[in-house]
Amino acid sequence: EFMVGDTEQSVVFTAAVDSDADAGESVRLGFGALPGDVSSVAPTTARVEITDVAPTPVNFEQASYTVAEGGSVTVRVTLDTAAVARVDIPIMATNQGGATSVDYTTLPATVTINGGDTAGSFTFSAVDDSAVEPGESVRLSLGALPAGYVEGSTSATVVNISDDDVAQVAVSFGSAAYSVAEGASGTLTVHLSADPQRTVTIPLSRTHQGGASSSDYTLPSSVTFNSGDTTRTVSFLGTDDSVDDDGESVRLGFTSLPAGVSAGTPTETVVSIVDDDDPEVTVSFASASHTIPEGDDEAIAVVLDRDPERRVEVMLTVTPVEAVPADFDIEWPDPGNPRLLVFDAGVTGRTFTFSSLVDDEEEDVESVMVSIDTPSADRVTLGPVTHATVTIDARPSITFAGGGGFAGGGGGPSGPTPSEVDYEWAVKRDIEALDAGNDWPTGSWSDGRYLYIAENGSGAGDAVYAYDLATGERDEKREFALDGSNRAPRGIWSGGHGVAWVSDSGQDKLFAYDLESGERVEERDVELARRNRDARGIWSGDGVMWVLDSGKDSLFAYDLGTGAFTAEYALAETNSDPRGLWSDGTTAWVSDHAAKRLFAYRLPVPPADGPPEEPPALERIAGEDFEEPGRVGNNSPRGIWSDGDVMYVADENDDKVYSYNMPDAIDARLASLTLSGVDFGAFSPLRYDYASETIPHGNIATLTATPAQEGATVRIDRPDHDGDRGNGHHLRLLPGLEITITVTSPDRSRERVYRLRLGEEAQTGPAPDCLLGAVSAGFSLVVYEGEGVDDLIACAENRHLTALYVLHDGAWVSHIVGAPEFVNARFRALFADSVPALLPLVVRSEGPATPAPPAPAVTEPFATCLRGEIATGFSLVLYEGGSVDDLVACAEGLGVTAVYVLVEGEWVSHILDAPGFVNARFRGLFPDGVPAATPLTVRGEGP
Repeated sequence: EFMVGDTEQSVVFTAAVDSDADAGESVRLGFGALPGDVSSVAPTTARVEITDVAPTPVNFEQASYTVAEGGSVTVRVTLDTAAVARVDIPIMATNQGGATSVDYTTLPATVTINGGDTAGSFTFSAVDDSAVEPGESVRLSLGALPAGYVEGSTSATVVNISDDDVAQVAVSFGSAAYSVAEGASGTLTVHLSADPQRTVTIPLSRTHQGGASSSDYTLPSSVTFNSGDTTRTVSFLGTDDSVDDDGESVRLGFTSLPAGVSAGTPTETVVSIVDDDDPEVTVSFASASHTIPEGDDEAIAVVLDRDPERRVEVMLTVTPVEAVPADFDIEWPDPGNPRLLVFDAGVTGRTFTFSSLVDDEEEDVESVMVSIDTPSADRVTLGPVTHATVTIDARPSITFAGGGGFAGGGGGPSGPTPSEVDYEWAVKRDIEALDAGNDWPTGSWSDGRYLYIAENGSGAGDAVYAYDLATGERDEKREFALDGSNRAPRGIWSGGHGVAWVSDSGQDKLFAYDLESGERVEERDVELARRNRDARGIWSGDGVMWVLDSGKDSLFAYDLGTGAFTAEYALAETNSDPRGLWSDGTTAWVSDHAAKRLFAYRLPVPPADGPPEEPPALERIAGEDFEEPGRVGNNSPRGIWSDGDVMYVADENDDKVYSYNMPDAIDARLASLTLSGVDFGAFSPLRYDYASETIPHGNIATLTATPAQEGATVRIDRPDHDGDRGNGHHLRLLPGLEITITVTSPDRSRERVYRLRLGEEAQTGPAPDCLLGAVSAGFSLVVYEGEGVDDLIACAENRHLTALYVLHDGAWVSHIVGAPEFVNARFRALFADSVPALLPLVVRSEGPATPAPPAPAVTEPFATCLRGEIATGFSLVLYEGGSVDDLVACAEGLGVTAVYVLVEGEWVSHILDAPGFVNARFRGLFPDGVPAATPLTVRGEGP
């Protein structure tokens, strides 16, 4: 538009920016309809050429990024050329691999690049959570770009979120027990509770049991799971050996578990290695002598030292000595095969019955010898007692007539007849009358010598009374009064180690007392569950306190260490008035007032995860019930306790204690336990843990564990030191050694474990220098100062010796330390008076080695240069001392052809007349001469 006075105007032509490749574009401009007084002159058109400019590519600086949970990363967006003006680049996010918007902070919608810049950026922050979510990522791409901008070659990027959480899984064995035969391979299964989502390696721990060692099997040290694996198998190969090694097993577990892996259930498994070898067994009489009065009979036992694991037949020979066949009778197990005893697998004892017959003659001494014939079976040998002498006593026997009296002369009062039948009334073990103050007896417990009975009278005399089991006499020194709030005592139990607990049917706790003083030990009280308000009999074992409840007719379980309530079990409907409780660890017996009997149940194992909502029923074992009490007048049975031989049942109405026979077949007690030379206190079959304060120095001892019942088996966890079970079970005494003896009942239903821990070594007896010379592991030559054989053996034990040898008439005579007397009888006979001074000996030790003590000066001259008898063959002598050449000259003069000395268990010789190089080592041992009283072995050619 021209104004007055204008002769020229301009227009602005603006080319729009686009992203199209459109080179060659132009626009032709011309005049439109001019006003009437305006005409056009050339040029009347103009052409505007539009120059095409290429669009700017937009890229992500990197194709991918990685950021850890809780971390951040900078993401950059770049331009190939600087921006002419500010430009906002839109960003789009796409979640991948399970990622969601909560896994990272909010992202900007655009990235701003200012004019003149070539890049812009923003921060990507990952959220730190505890979820296991591997593989998460976010894909970032470009949105709709402004005009003039196009996507470059890296138009998208992926931000990977690195998860720092691992999958939590539990590892467990497929079974709590496996069995693999020797020479066979077994497959063990290991499970994970879920996919580990990574590779995890589980190390396996192993504990050898029953004498097993690493040579008995082959097993990998670990098992590896890859991502996706939840089950793997492990091969266990049992070694096929020729050793009879029953009872070996390996307990496997998990150790040093990696992060994110915990132990599941079962966390351990036991692999039993099934032995395929017959054991070596010895056969022996249980006793070498028996005295049987005329008119009596007695069972004479023949025993094997271990389970034969096959059929073994043993023949006996009967030889009358100062007796005739009319004086006795023998009842054999199989009348059709007299003198034959058969031991089947699992049987270690058999008996025959010897009866002394009554006659009118008064003989001085009548006896019969019964001998074991030499076994013909393979791997069966004679034991230490091969003969049993039975003496027939002409004196008449005394017979029981009942009622605690004895028959004789004119007879005695009539009474109940004792029974030897399982579960029936034994009579002879009854406590006939409780104290007058103990006229309301309730619970009972015993330490094996004294029977403690709780009293719940009507007055204030609630107390615990004590009775000697052997005599039935009351022992007031062991009694104690109960707390004033413990007014309804119903049960008592103690482990015999300081604390006794007493239940109370009117209180919701067990009262704890010091067993020795009777003082309260309130910190050891056990709080009972609300449902357990009518507490009756109590018993404890394996860390669990069991409490009867008469209101709920249930058996409750508590952790004895923490007092936590762990389980409740329902009694049988007919057991509706429960009173007393006792268990042998396998069966629990419950006395019942209404039923007048003892009910038997399988003692359960409380669940690890606490009591279920509904108490399960206890498993009944009706075959082990005591049905006798109601039949014999024991109509108010209360507290019960057993020593394994009889069951004692207190009666509230009779004020006495009845006794009933326990079955021999379920008896897993030891009758005796000894370890030669070691004092660990008095043994009781009812005490299972023992410890000695000291042990003899470096001794080999014989462990003798005799089961209470014929047919029971004994397993000792420590192997026999010399491998010869025929001479007893020998052990090397080591400080702190724990020995486990497991007894299995004749019917194999029960096991009882006795433990013996050894104390420190005691230096007793003669000083170690009574044996001159160094002792190494193996054989050594030493000199004894001279005293009795017992002094020599004591000295040998102090030097850790296991055997001594002397040469007599060219033959070796041995004394094995710790062996039975008959083994060493010849050695003792050689030195019946004393052992001569400066006696040379060959000794054996299994270590530790002991150096030579200072040698005393030899003041008396030797009668000859070599002291000791030199016989044809080998002899032990002492040298008077001097150079090697002097020794050679001495030896030649006495007809000796070779001289030997023991050095660190190896013989070094000097052969007379041999070349110098042959004897160089011997001469090298004594460059300064051979000391006086050096023990030597020499060879003589006679005379």
